[in-house]
Amino acid sequence: MKVFDFDKLIINEKIFGIEIRDSLVKVLEIKRVRGKYSVGGYGKQELEPKSIENDVITDEQSVAKAVKLAREQATPHKIKSKYASVVLPDSKIFVRVVTFPGKMTKEEIRDSIEWKAKDLIAMPLDRVYWDWHRLTEEDDSEQVEVVISAVERECADSYTRTLAMLNITPIFYDISGNAAARFLFQKECKSRRALLVRIDKNSTTLSLFLNGGVRYQTQIRDLVKGGFNSLIDLTASKLKVEKDAAEQLILSPDKLNAEQKILLQGSFEVNYESLYQEIRNILDYYSQNLNKTGETQSKEESFSGIYLYGQGAKLFHLKTFLEKKEVEIKDRSVSKSDVSPMFPFISRESLPENLVILGLSLRNLGSFRELRDINLVPEKIQSKYLQVSIYSSLYAYLKIIFWSVYIVGIILIFAYVLTLFYHDNVKEELKSIENVAESPANTELRRDISTINETAQKIELLTATQLDWDMLFGEFSKAKPAGIRINNMLVSEDPEAWKTIAGEGRVLTREGFIYMVVNGTADTRESLKLYVDNLDDSEIFSDVKMPISSFESNKNLEFSVYCLIDTSKL
Repeated sequence: MKVFDFDKLIINEKIFGIEIRDSLVKVLEIKRVRGKYSVGGYGKQELEPKSIENDVITDEQSVAKAVKLAREQATPHKIKSKYASVVLPDSKIFVRVVTFPGKMTKEEIRDSIEWKAKDLIAMPLDRVYWDWHRLTEEDDSEQVEVVISAVERECADSYTRTLAMLNITPIFYDISGNAAARFLFQKECKSRRALLVRIDKNSTTLSLFLNGGVRYQTQIRDLVKGGFNSLIDLTASKLKVEKDAAEQLILSPDKLNAEQKILLQGSFEVNYESLYQEIRNILDYYSQNLNKTGETQSKEESFSGIYLYGQGAKLFHLKTFLEKKEVEIKDRSVSKSDVSPMFPFISRESLPENLVILGLSLRNLGSFRELRDINLVPEKIQSKYLQVSIYSSLYAYLKIIFWSVYIVGIILIFAYVLTLFYHDNVKEELKSIENVAESPANTELRRDISTINETAQKIELLTATQLDWDMLFGEFSKAKPAGIRINNMLVSEDPEAWKTIAGEGRVLTREGFIYMVVNGTADTRESLKLYVDNLDDSEIFSDVKMPISSFESNKNLEFSVYCLIDTSKL
């Protein structure tokens, strides 16, 4: 009995459908992109003879090989998902509906359901996997209906072992009737009522689907040995053809001529009679037991009809025979389909035999997640998935934390190294300039650099401006012609620095600029004028001013030059 909501736990997993039926394996993956559905991959593969006996996989390696080939050869793309929705054989599944008083709480029903299951299921509970869910959603109902389903462990375990060989985890073990209805009715599953008849080579299954799930399911054992294989033998004998040709003829009646149809019709009707009787019995049961109120039902709650599906859905003369018995057969769903047949992978003609694989593939997509029904996956698989999911989540979180710390650490280290490099680079440049200036050939430049070094301590107060000092000193040295000796240089963000030399009337205020005052001696007026012009021509220095008193003599002029430094250029 389930102890946690497995369906909600697996809501984000990508799954594909697997149908293993008679002698064929089908795989289908449907993807939902921006609200639309499309085929990711569709493939099928023939099974080796006697791979399945009595609806139990006996040659697990052979079936695993067929599933693997079907996935690898799927069109248009290979199927790589490791989670699957699988349909189990109807002959191994038990379905019944039980009722509880409406006054019972959900917890009380959960506690009582196992006792009901022991009474209803023909086998001991330790020999089956079973599941249940409420069909009645209203809390104020007089009675609460619960559907109980079970599958023989021997059968389910053979599927589990086969998929394990391919590292595939079954997320859903489904019932064919529920899977077919999921595609037929889609969003209207919870309100539709229908009889679903699946006809395969070796079995015929009838499922009564009411308001969201199969309530009753049975198999016909005496109808052509449970399927239409004996009809193939009968046709081959009467028409004197091979079995393969006989199968094609009865599944495509248009290929039969008038004489052949007359020859087969009577024999086929004898076989179809038991199918009609079983259909009639189920319809009478529905009418007498599940529709007791006698009130006029709304269109949404009325009986939707009878649907034939499976390989034998288009058997020769079957639909005509049933309609003569006043049994109306539906060819397609009464509800508008969100998922159209995906030609050329699944055409309108091949739709009846692909309803189950379509429904399996849709179970965990979009609005189909809301269609909660039976899931016969064993608890040990659910618990193992839960454990793996927890470990994967923890690993993902730890991975995110690790990489976050790692990236932040790398950024911090890079920033630290960059800071050291920048600081050391400035020191090396200044040291290089000073070494050059100390040479005997550069006495005058050495004196200028010495003065600049003395003022460097004051310049450190301006580090917040992040100026390119290399560029500033380069432009400053470039502007100084021969015959100019620098005694002192003052750089400051404070306009008071100008007041010291230029007086109150000389102070300018301009955002984005800092102030510089240079004191020195010029050999001649021409060299001093050239120096002022060079500073004024530079993009970095602007508003270059010099007191007139600096030109009072012709030689050895002591001067003071003040200007603005444009920090946006540095």
